[in-house]
Amino acid sequence: MPQNSTENNYKAVAADYAFMLIAPLAAAVYNHGTAVLGNVLLSVITCGALLLAGSFIPGAKLKNKLLHAFVTGATLSMLLPADAPTYMTVLLAAFSVCVCIIPFGDAEKAPFMPAVAAVCFGTLCWQSEIYSYSDYGQSLAKMLSYGNSVDNHTAAILEALVGDVPSAMGTGCILALCGSLIFLIIRRPKDSLCTISFLLAAGAMAALFPRVATGRALSVVTELCSGMLFFGAIFFISDPRFAPERILPKILWGLASGVICMLVRYVTPLEDGTGFALLICCAISDLFDKIPLTFREKAEIKKNEKYTEIELEDTAWTIEFDKI
Repeated sequence: MPQNSTENNYKAVAADYAFMLIAPLAAAVYNHGTAVLGNVLLSVITCGALLLAGSFIPGAKLKNKLLHAFVTGATLSMLLPADAPTYMTVLLAAFSVCVCIIPFGDAEKAPFMPAVAAVCFGTLCWQSEIYSYSDYGQSLAKMLSYGNSVDNHTAAILEALVGDVPSAMGTGCILALCGSLIFLIIRRPKDSLCTISFLLAAGAMAALFPRVATGRALSVVTELCSGMLFFGAIFFISDPRFAPERILPKILWGLASGVICMLVRYVTPLEDGTGFALLICCAISDLFDKIPLTFREKAEIKKNEKYTEIELEDTAWTIEFDKI
C-alpha cells in the first residue's frame, strides 16, 4: 500500500497500530491466558473515559478518541506484567491521558509518547511491581544486567523468540512482533525506515560492545529479545508524530536512537531503561529535521515549483478568458 495514504492522516496511522497490536496481544493470551484481556480492557476503558471527559474541557479538540484510547491503552498494558495490579493499570492509564495528552489539546500534539511516559512514571513509583514478572525467573533484561545470556543451543534461542521467558505482557514474543514489523514495512515503508535503522544500530552496538561473554551473536539475540526494545522500535520509533519528516533524517534519527537506547541500557541501574531512552530520542527528533536537504530533495522541490508555476499560469489565463 502506498506510503502517502497514511503519512498525512494520523487516523489511518492509529488504525494501523491498532491492527499491528493483534499479533502481540494474541501471543500474550497464549502465554499468559485470557485473564490478560481484562488488563487490556481496563487500560483502554480508562483511557477512553478520560479522553471523552477531556473533550468537554473548553479549548480541547480531541480527535479520534476511540482509536487513541485503544492504541494508548493497549500499548501501555503490553508494557506491564500480565498480573499487573489493577490500581497501577488504572493510574498509569490516567497518567498517560491526563498528563501526556489533554494538556496539549490532542494526542496528535503530544510532545512525547504517552504510553512510554506512563511506564517510566510507573517505574519510578512502583519499580518492584513493574518488573514483577522477574519473580517467576530471570528475565532476559535482568540476565544481561548480570552479564548472562541465553544458552547457546537452539531450544533456548527459540524460547527467547516465542516469549517463553519472563517479560512484560506484550514484549516477550519476538516472532509475533516480527509479524507486526512486516505489516509496518508493507503498509508504511517510509516510517518503517526509523524502525529498521533503530534495530540495526541496536544490533551493531550489541555486537561491538557485548555485555555477555558467550559470544557476539548471542549478545545480539539476547539484547534484541529483551525488555521493550523490539516493541518500542515498532510502535514508538516509527510513530510519525515524533519521527522526523524526511527520509534521510528518519534513518539518521533511527540510528542515533538505537545507539542512545543501548547506551542507556548499559549504564542504567534499572532492569530495563529502554523507556527512558525512548523519551530522550523523542526529545531530540526535531534536531534531525534541520539536516540540510539532499540534492535529490532539492531537485524534487524545484520540479514541484515548476508545476506550481504552470498551474498558476493556467489559472490566470482561465480567469482572463472568462472575463472576455
